[in-house]
Amino acid sequence: MNLSITEKQQILIVEDEDTQRKILQNHLEALGYEVLTTASGNEAREIWDKHRIRIVLSDLEMPDGNGFELVKYIREHETCYTYLMILTTSTEKEKLITGLTLQADDYVTKPVIRQELELRLKAANRLLRLEDHEKLIAAFAEMVALRSCETAPHLQRLKRFCRVIAQELYENYPDLGLSMQLIEDITNLSVLHDIGKITIPDAILTKRGGYSAQEFEVVKNHTINGAAILKELHEETGSAFLRTAFEIVLFHHERWDGSGYPYKLKGIEIPLSARIVAFGDALDAILSRRPYKDPLPFPSATKLIIAEKGKQLDPEIVDLFEHRRDVFEAIHKECAYDKTAQW
Repeated sequence: MNLSITEKQQILIVEDEDTQRKILQNHLEALGYEVLTTASGNEAREIWDKHRIRIVLSDLEMPDGNGFELVKYIREHETCYTYLMILTTSTEKEKLITGLTLQADDYVTKPVIRQELELRLKAANRLLRLEDHEKLIAAFAEMVALRSCETAPHLQRLKRFCRVIAQELYENYPDLGLSMQLIEDITNLSVLHDIGKITIPDAILTKRGGYSAQEFEVVKNHTINGAAILKELHEETGSAFLRTAFEIVLFHHERWDGSGYPYKLKGIEIPLSARIVAFGDALDAILSRRPYKDPLPFPSATKLIIAEKGKQLDPEIVDLFEHRRDVFEAIHKECAYDKTAQW
């Protein structure tokens, strides 16, 4: 089995002018990239299909398949994001606008200045790194779920519960500052809440029954340990996405009344993202089988959630849950629960 990975990052140049293509190739090779080149838009599709190159620089007008068609093709077929840069002249404003409308990311004016190209590629790589971090985070979440004997349906239910509450907060409490992008981020990052459990010994993590006082202290550290992992990623990238992840992981066990952990934050001291995930996680825990309990039916879960209003859970979130309990009950019915699981 060959598990080798290309050492250099690949870039595809699509340019039918020989001189321009060679200049670009020299610039990019000097910057440390592995460069693939073609003068044909149609051939570029074949190269991209084969190698799934993450950065493509393409001219717009070429005799054998133009850049517009290439941009459209890549956007329709990519599974990982491809950063598309248009090669254009200063007089091709209308073509440039068309290319950007087709969802190209950026452009470089010919003749290309190496320093400008380098700066634009730094921006491209920042965006691609963030997407790679998101994929890595999703993989971490699945790994943690497997270690702690949780299931994929649990993570999907959690995401759906969080999305409903976040959207309700957005519509009913605009002063909270939620945006559609933040709703999406909270939804996707909710599955990461227990990433710190990868630092907990298996003997404790998979133990049946309750924890001793000493074991519980070890378990509580999963919030701090998980946040430390994300803090390093955030400091490297400055990503708002990772900042939200950090807040969820560190604070999702804080309680509205101040009796939670790790810092006993109270009320709105707890970030909104963590309050949303705390609700979703609590609801699904009540509805699910655990080593120490059987799952409860939805009406009983509703009573328990309402009883935690102003205690464990944000009162406004509980109010919205009551208002939309039919939606949550529908999710409960739609998503599979493993009635035989012995977690």
